[in-house]
Amino acid sequence: MSKFYLPDSTATTATPSPLTSPPSPKSNPLDRKPYSSNNYSTYSDSDSDADNTPLPFPAALPRSDFLTPNFTPEAYLSTLSNRHQTLEDLRSDLRQRSQLLSKELLDLVNANYEEFLSLGLRLKGGEEKIEEVRVGVLGFSREVGNVRDAVAEKVEEVGALLEEKKRIRKDVMVGRRLLEIEERLEDLEAYRK
Repeated sequence: MSKFYLPDSTATTATPSPLTSPPSPKSNPLDRKPYSSNNYSTYSDSDSDADNTPLPFPAALPRSDFLTPNFTPEAYLSTLSNRHQTLEDLRSDLRQRSQLLSKELLDLVNANYEEFLSLGLRLKGGEEKIEEVRVGVLGFSREVGNVRDAVAEKVEEVGALLEEKKRIRKDVMVGRRLLEIEERLEDLEAYRK
């Protein structure tokens, strides 16, 4: 929706005056009043043309919308379909919101400057601690590698033993069959006599 405003004239003609161009880009959309039915009245012949009330403009994007835990820009923009606002106006609002957040961050850093400096000093000893943790993690990694190698050796050893067990079972079965054949041969010889 284009941003047009009624002119600042005091003419008292019965026809509405032409619309003027939008305000300068330096105007802040966050300062504009949100649309409501009492922001402007309907035009009638008895109304004065001196009504300087701007056309309705959507309310500024609430900050709380951006603070939701699972905020995604795509989902948020899809909920703005009922806002009658141009893409350029939305970009402008978001740019101003970004500038406001940058200013707030700068103010926060400036307000707590000494705390930020002391935090930096406290972090100076952190490099040695990080190195100690890194060395510990590398040692642990080596130990895990050694255990992994030992387990792999045992797996191979167990696999070889299982293969040997299968071979022995096969040999036992062959031996039992040979004994069975020998018994039958003895029975046949005893039967012939």
